[in-house]
Amino acid sequence: MKFVIYTADCTGKKANCDYPHRGEVDGPEVLQEAVKKDHVCAGYKDNYRSKDNFITSDAIVMDVDNDHTDDPTEFITEGKMDELFPYIDYCLVPSRHHMLPKGPHPAALRFHVIFSVNPIDSVGEYAKTKELV
Repeated sequence: MKFVIYTADCTGKKANCDYPHRGEVDGPEVLQEAVKKDHVCAGYKDNYRSKDNFITSDAIVMDVDNDHTDDPTEFITEGKMDELFPYIDYCLVPSRHHMLPKGPHPAALRFHVIFSVNPIDSVGEYAKTKELV
């Protein structure tokens, strides 16, 4: 599985929109290093993240917050992901709220799922693809 990731010079800054460092993820070690910083899986004009600046992405990123229930037996887990997507490669990256309470919800598994896709060069097509997933 291969995809491009862009990283920031910071970690945990909600207002950050600058992702100047391009990296090619081709294994778990590269991914683990990249996600130590704030990151996105799309290229943007002038490295500035915004819908209007979208250039391309070869990865679809989905959030799994497990906020659909407070019952841990109903959480989406790595095993459940394998059941849902048995023939599709993906990467799981813990979110910054992993195993922490979030809003009115108790601590839960919270992660990002990254699916490698053929490059998408339209923000509309990217959004449509995310909807399908």
